[in-house]
Amino acid sequence: MELEIMINKIIDNKLDLDHNELNDFYRCYIDTFNNCSEASAKFILTVLFASIGSAISLSRWIVWGTKRMFANFWVIILGESTRSRKTTSLDIGLKMVKKRNDDIQGRNFLLPSRSSMSSLLEILEYEKYGVIEHSELATFLELLKKGFNCDMKSLLTSFFDVPESYKVNFITKDDTNLEYPIFSIATASTPVWLKHNLHKGDATSGFLARFLFAFQNRKTRSIPIPKKPDANKIELLYKVFVKLYELEPEEIIFDEKFETVYSEFYHESDKLIEELSVDNAMKSIFSRLQTDYFLKFTILECVLAGKTTASKDEALRAKYLVAFYMAQAMATIKNISPDEQMELETKLLKFIRNKKEVTSTEIHRHFNNHLSAQKINSVLGSLIKAGLIVKDRSTRIRNVDIYKPNS
Repeated sequence: MELEIMINKIIDNKLDLDHNELNDFYRCYIDTFNNCSEASAKFILTVLFASIGSAISLSRWIVWGTKRMFANFWVIILGESTRSRKTTSLDIGLKMVKKRNDDIQGRNFLLPSRSSMSSLLEILEYEKYGVIEHSELATFLELLKKGFNCDMKSLLTSFFDVPESYKVNFITKDDTNLEYPIFSIATASTPVWLKHNLHKGDATSGFLARFLFAFQNRKTRSIPIPKKPDANKIELLYKVFVKLYELEPEEIIFDEKFETVYSEFYHESDKLIEELSVDNAMKSIFSRLQTDYFLKFTILECVLAGKTTASKDEALRAKYLVAFYMAQAMATIKNISPDEQMELETKLLKFIRNKKEVTSTEIHRHFNNHLSAQKINSVLGSLIKAGLIVKDRSTRIRNVDIYKPNS
């Protein structure tokens, strides 16, 4: 099936996964946790990629020109606060990594996400199987701006491509060369927060483009009483992960049929990316999917199938996943692009941040000349859901709400 037709079919299907296009392991993982929460299958699978990639680590690679491509995944799940079950999705998708972290003492399969760059780099000297988990991209990015971490974002960006060696200058110890620094990232955010806080430099620098996006604004099913997942199934899944951690290093190569499928896909995606009505910075998201993530998906498919030669089957599965995440990226860009609603949210957020604390009466008085009360209340509700402001009841004036920045 042509790439554009695949993407349109995914969009027409409300951006849901077609489970028939997934391998047996992915289907089994999703099925095991299907009734234990309202987390969406696409969120669980997206985070699962980061888990599997971290377990494979440097044990499998694809030679691509002058460099090696590895299976490290950086993923963001995007949805409305509370209603989309993002935290639950992170927990389920990383469950095997967390179990491994508990079982093997003295290792860091879950890397520190709230500490200094220095402590993270020290761990990366010896730990090659880690995942950075952060339940909110907002606080993760804020951390990267602080003090000694001021260059951390650019440093992490360079690590996505897993350089053979990277010289690190420590303040408190001798300089060192990090060999193949590799890790996965699993994080979450809301579209509204991303609209207001993601700087253009995050896109143009390539930081944003290195992430795999999964978008779903709210939950799509209701489970009043979640069931406990089958312990035997979880143990079987974990045994697969143990084998991944114990893989002997080996290169993955292609057969001719894989090359044919990928070459056709590459030309199709080239045309599609060229015709996208987004700026060049955003197009880089699709370029990473076109090459980097196609190869990363291929590594996962081969490892889970017990193969080191990628065939037509692996290429077609990887193609579907890339098409799926291209559709997700389109939905993400559409929801974080500036529009009239965003402009109003930006103005109101700036007003509240400047005032530090403002009553609902002051807000309506300030904006009432050009905004209806209904529109103001709608914008305030959106900012609250995004976690950008908080609402309290005033202690000074009876029955009046006050709004503050959520710092």
